[in-house]
Amino acid sequence: MYSLIESSASFCISASKKAFCIVVSLKIKVLLEAELLINPVNKKSNRHPFSFSEFNLSIIFVSNVIAQKNMSKIINLYHIFSRNAIGLLLLAALFFNTSFTNDQEKTNSKIRTIVIDPGHGGKDSGTMGTKRFKIYEKHIALAVSLKLGDYIKTSFPEIEVIYTRDSDVFLELKERTEIANAANADLFISVHCDGFTNPQPFGASVFVMGMSKLKANMDVAMRENSAIYLEDNYQQKYEGFDPQSAESYIVFSLMQNTYLNQSLKIAEEVEKEFATRANRKSRGVKQAPFYVISRTNMPSILIECGFLTNPKEEEFLHSE
Repeated sequence: MYSLIESSASFCISASKKAFCIVVSLKIKVLLEAELLINPVNKKSNRHPFSFSEFNLSIIFVSNVIAQKNMSKIINLYHIFSRNAIGLLLLAALFFNTSFTNDQEKTNSKIRTIVIDPGHGGKDSGTMGTKRFKIYEKHIALAVSLKLGDYIKTSFPEIEVIYTRDSDVFLELKERTEIANAANADLFISVHCDGFTNPQPFGASVFVMGMSKLKANMDVAMRENSAIYLEDNYQQKYEGFDPQSAESYIVFSLMQNTYLNQSLKIAEEVEKEFATRANRKSRGVKQAPFYVISRTNMPSILIECGFLTNPKEEEFLHSE
């Protein structure tokens, strides 16, 4: 890890050489009125005035860097701008604008590659439903994913469809993300089925990456993330992340999802299809910290097709 530190600013480059961050600290006097986005899904916000006579402001900018040669350029720019905190702030704004422009270009470009991820598989059965059948979440997720892929191939032959699995095999959560990133996919879709202790709930949900204060959303994420317990040495692989520990999710609140807006737009379209074309009850678009969509370098959604614990919906999901 490179580290260059001055009195009012710091600059760091990750050891992976794929990202950099700029931290700017300013001691200022200000009357700040901030608009806090309470829920990016329904766009509700509140205005909160903050009055401080003096406070420290720390701003962190993160941007992906693909080529090694960009690192030297960044370091050179740092030396030029780091003479004062304002200069470093301008440097950060420059890269923020570049990142946003690249993001917009990807949004406007055609989708060429879609990775479809059937949840669970192999020794990981996922939700077992009412247990009236020997068909579990892993089977339905695979069947739905293959049908979805066939539909895309037929309707949009120019789009390449890649499956993280096309048979009943076990995959680690990291493997699923790595497949999508290695393929430089334009969209990642993870397919799952829901479950609950009460057999009454039914309907489909579409999730995007994000923190949620709603217990129900967190419960779904914790259940799906618990698949890592079936992996060997998961404590080391996931750096101590424990799907059932609330403290482990603090890191998710610090993550900035570059593709959140695109993910929300796609999720909203899928949700509309559930409600109109498929005549299914839609439980809406939600946010939750699913590990599998937290590490992808593209717009990503996770679909819960319905509740296998609801007898009627379980039968529907078993049908053609």
